[in-house]
Amino acid sequence: MALTIPQVLRVLVNESLKPGGASDAVWTAAVVILVLGIAEAGLVALRRQFVINPATTVETRMRVSLYGHLQDLTVSFHDRWGSGQLLSRAMTDLNFLRRWMAFGAIMLVVTTLTVVIGIVVMFSMSWQLALIFLAAAVPIMAYGFRFRTRFSKVARRSQDQAGDLATTVEESVHGIRVLKAFGRSREALENFNEQAEELRQTEIVKAKHQATFTMVVTLLPELALGAGLVVGVMLCASGQLSIGALVAFFATAAVIAAPVEFSGMLLAMALTAKSAVDRHFEVMDSVNTITSPPAPRTPSLLLGALSFKNATFAFEDAPDKPILKEINLDVRPGETMALVGITGSGKSALIQLVPRLFDVTGGSITIDGVDLREFDVGVLRRVVGVAFEDTTLFSSSVRDNVLLGHRTGPRQPWMRLWMWRRRTSRTRCRMAWTRSSARRD
Repeated sequence: MALTIPQVLRVLVNESLKPGGASDAVWTAAVVILVLGIAEAGLVALRRQFVINPATTVETRMRVSLYGHLQDLTVSFHDRWGSGQLLSRAMTDLNFLRRWMAFGAIMLVVTTLTVVIGIVVMFSMSWQLALIFLAAAVPIMAYGFRFRTRFSKVARRSQDQAGDLATTVEESVHGIRVLKAFGRSREALENFNEQAEELRQTEIVKAKHQATFTMVVTLLPELALGAGLVVGVMLCASGQLSIGALVAFFATAAVIAAPVEFSGMLLAMALTAKSAVDRHFEVMDSVNTITSPPAPRTPSLLLGALSFKNATFAFEDAPDKPILKEINLDVRPGETMALVGITGSGKSALIQLVPRLFDVTGGSITIDGVDLREFDVGVLRRVVGVAFEDTTLFSSSVRDNVLLGHRTGPRQPWMRLWMWRRRTSRTRCRMAWTRSSARRD
């Protein structure tokens, strides 16, 4: 629509604005231009209405998919990743992606079509002036490759630093009692200030790269138009170009100039969205190593005899340094057993092997002689109750928090595992196995 208006001006200048021209043609041209402008505005409004629903739908589905994948990933994955990094990927990065889909990608298509069609129209009016205008694209493209490389690195660094900053905020809020009790609020503030300053400096560098590219894509076409104006006047004077065609050429160049200048921001948005997609799939491509077997065992009744047979466990980042080595332990149904040891001796790690929060790296753990890895992970965790030493309160009612571990379903005499600690002269850990119904639990 925008590229049609200069053609109306060309006809108006050549046919009507000359001695003996009809004055009614001016009003006709004005009405045509007004209709084209209204049509362009209406199409822009429709474009925004049509694009917002699919863009937000994709964003929501990706966010829900990410959250579901995070719930499925192992505890060791969450131990390695900062909560702020995951939060920034779930919120900020997907916001970048949604804005790119709803605005950047659409505008890239519109901009590309406008420039390509506009240059074709310019060549149809004057190939000499079109070549002068097109010559400005060569250095812009050359600088564009350089800008893409530099901006991609800075954009990724900015997003990573924002994730680290979010992690710091989350840890500080979660541990505010510790910071206040030990009087470390000032040190925490200084650390946060350093991280915030690093992010600010990165954003400044990113803005400088974008500003330089915008300057290049704005200045070079303007210089080309200045040279084209001189050549165009000479062509009109020699009769090789009509005045209407010259007016239409520069009107078309004005329509193209806005998308060209806008390309700097679009390219920056595209590179930021690419970094966001890369960060998103860094999480989505993480593989869950604790899974259910293809044909899990689902017995109707278990006595609850727990056995550790040469059980060995080592964390993924230190596979050659097991914290539990060749553990042999039998807990009979209905028996209560206490595990006592110093902090860091592996009591909690041993307990977390039962609901398969971690998997043994050697040996096996069985219930009634059946390896835990033969059960469905969801079923196993539903029948094993764990009371952790660290209390976590979710943003819900007291009732919801208290009943978080309550399961409804068939009342089967499966085992229930309870673990708690008391801070005395030494750390104590108690594990009790009971046979009880879901209602009693």
